[in-house]
Amino acid sequence: MINTISEISLTSEVIAYMAQNDIFMASDEEIIPDGTIQRFQLPDEHRSKKSGWYVVIDNSFVSFGSWKGDKFTVKLKHNTNSIKWDKSDIAKKIKEAEQKRELDHQHAALNAWKIWDSSIECHSHIYLSEKKVNGHGLRENNGNLLIPLTNENGQLSSLQFINSYGKKWFLKNGKIKGNHFNLGNILNASKVIISEGYSTAASLFDVTNLPQVIAFNANNLVETARVIRTKHPDIEIIIAADNDYMGNQNTGLIKGKEAAQAVNGKLIFPKFLSNDLGSDFNDFVKFYGKDKLSSSLISQGVL
Repeated sequence: MINTISEISLTSEVIAYMAQNDIFMASDEEIIPDGTIQRFQLPDEHRSKKSGWYVVIDNSFVSFGSWKGDKFTVKLKHNTNSIKWDKSDIAKKIKEAEQKRELDHQHAALNAWKIWDSSIECHSHIYLSEKKVNGHGLRENNGNLLIPLTNENGQLSSLQFINSYGKKWFLKNGKIKGNHFNLGNILNASKVIISEGYSTAASLFDVTNLPQVIAFNANNLVETARVIRTKHPDIEIIIAADNDYMGNQNTGLIKGKEAAQAVNGKLIFPKFLSNDLGSDFNDFVKFYGKDKLSSSLISQGVL
């Protein structure tokens, strides 16, 4: 464990200390020790995302963590030869970080409304055609497909953008954790399916006619499932996980299992032949068709 932070090698010292606590930067960048919240990209994030954060004050104080998914950690470090920070100072800095994040979320939500209101309804788009799915409650803005993210009260909080090449990104500073998008009516349903992406949910919706909830990424599955369980305590929750079997780590299944366990739900996932490079249920439909998907869902106890 590093006990001091030298001014000469501040950046390397802080990066090393974060790495010791399982927080990594996607790329090397200079540490800014001005006491403000600095955000950075984590290794497995899209370049538009910055879920990592740190606060560094001169060579005396370091606080850092991750806002990704349901993980929020804080690590503190002092140089006893420099400025002293008591518990109230530390608590104040953490509170300031949380308040700034919440303010950023509020501003993003207002921006999301402005963009949404100025957009047009979208039932056809190149991305939808490529994925062979229908548009449900979507809009289009400047050629980009818009998918809304709503909170537990159904209020718009952010947007996901998808261009004609399939590139995806989220509205800057928009809140993702626990936010989601629904296809179909959950209110009187006995079952609901939660998955990562729109195309997966739309494929499952077309075949099952069961309400769908889109969590937008694997790390948001647990929090989204908990939100749905709180609002619908008696509904059967089915987690339709991605099967990322071709990666070094099957993130889709790992996070899917965590979500299912968190809400006492059922886990399902697609299985592919060895030569078929797919990962989600939309890929499954493209390879094998809707009838095969229906049979697979029956065998997994969904239908």
